[in-house]
Amino acid sequence: MYESTLQELGLSSNESKIYECLLSLGSCSIEQIAIKSKVHRRNIYDVLAKLLEKGLISESFIHNRKEYKAINPTRLLDLIQEKERRLTLILPDLYQNN
Repeated sequence: MYESTLQELGLSSNESKIYECLLSLGSCSIEQIAIKSKVHRRNIYDVLAKLLEKGLISESFIHNRKEYKAINPTRLLDLIQEKERRLTLILPDLYQNN
């Protein structure tokens, strides 16, 4: 539903599918993610690692298995603001090189 917008914000196609899936399902297993997102299970592990690194999902153990849950979507705004801050820091140097 919002996959293209999430991609414009910097997520890959699979990252956006899985993040949106987790937003709709809540806490769930890799098996549930694979079924709902239609992303191959082998790819899910890498995508989850990237989403964890970006701080967009959390991981927990429930009944001796890992489950994943989306962090509040306002985290996306935090990521964009961080990119803007980083660009602002180098902007003067970019003007000097021009």
